Amino acid sequence: MFRFIVLLLLTTFIFPSNGQSRSIINQESSLCTKKSHTIPLFTTLILRMTFNQTRLKQLNIQTMSIYASISDRKIAEFQNHRDTIEEVFHLMKNIEKYNNKSIMTYNLKIHAKYIDQTDIHYFIETVNIKNHIHSTKCSVVLTISEPQRLRDKIYKNFIPFAIMFISLQMGILLDIDVLKELIYRPIQISIGFVCQQIFMPLIAFSISKIFRYQLLYGLGLFIVGCCPGGSTSNQWTALFDGDLSLSATMSFVSTVASFFMLPLWLYTLGQYFYLRQLKIHISFLSLIQSLLIIIGIMGLGMIINYFVPKLKSIIERIFKPMLILFLCYFFTFGVFVNFYLFFDYINLRTVLTAPLLSWLGFLLGSLFAWICKQDWKQLKQICILTNNYDYLYY
Repeated sequence: MFRFIVLLLLTTFIFPSNGQSRSIINQESSLCTKKSHTIPLFTTLILRMTFNQTRLKQLNIQTMSIYASISDRKIAEFQNHRDTIEEVFHLMKNIEKYNNKSIMTYNLKIHAKYIDQTDIHYFIETVNIKNHIHSTKCSVVLTISEPQRLRDKIYKNFIPFAIMFISLQMGILLDIDVLKELIYRPIQISIGFVCQQIFMPLIAFSISKIFRYQLLYGLGLFIVGCCPGGSTSNQWTALFDGDLSLSATMSFVSTVASFFMLPLWLYTLGQYFYLRQLKIHISFLSLIQSLLIIIGIMGLGMIINYFVPKLKSIIERIFKPMLILFLCYFFTFGVFVNFYLFFDYINLRTVLTAPLLSWLGFLLGSLFAWICKQDWKQLKQICILTNNYDYLYY
């Protein structure tokens, strides 16, 4: 009986103690924030860390210390060019300061320096009234995105209007008779589909892996390779005297095919090799909305062409002058807006390897069209459409 009482007392003392210890660990581990953060380049983010004052009192914490650091200081830095942050809160000594607040906050100011992704590591060390020390390690994913300056917004906001205007022209240029002929004899469309929707994504993926691009830059090149044929390919076709009807029709078909090909590539190779490691989620709904807008505008152009057929000849005549205007805008204002990229982001390896996507696309597209016995005019068109020129403007 005596042994049973002793065992019961030991159990009473041991288990509550362990439960309390686990409670402390669980409560302190909840001090970490799980939210990731995105900062536009050249701006400063205030990372607000909040702590429940009531919880800290329950744990009888008298001192709390925060130590923070950034994994890659090339990408971001703390305020005043500091590499690390150390802050100590004496809760019991400043009880009047914190007593009337249920939430205690601490702000970390982070300045974005380089477009990439890194981690903020910090650990919180607490000391209670019994001088028991508990430490909690935390980390936050930090992504530096493209800048959001006024000139960046002007440049980026103009691009959708330019693409919509060109898509309207594509709809006007679509010849219903040629479209019917291509449907009955879809050899050119099939060749263009294989070159653009299969060759280009695989070429982009291979370049990023062979030359060991960083994950973020590899993802960017891979997305460029997966994009549908640019609407500006019609203007390049006009410049090089290609088949305009075939160009407009193939661009239309390519955009429609992207409804299933673009998500297919992004959620297979893209998800496994890029998105999962970068912890980036691309919304399928957003992709569909963008493609639907382009298709809708093309349809509007076809309706305009049906009711106003004379407009098509006018559009064909203004192709080359419009191309010159667009090139002047994108290659002058575009260089001004993105001038920071030339020194910090473009290295010799990128200069030598990134153009391979276009050159190999030209080579394989023309070779495949030649093997399929296409004439010179159609070969030029397939070669041009294989590459997506819209990405050059971004």
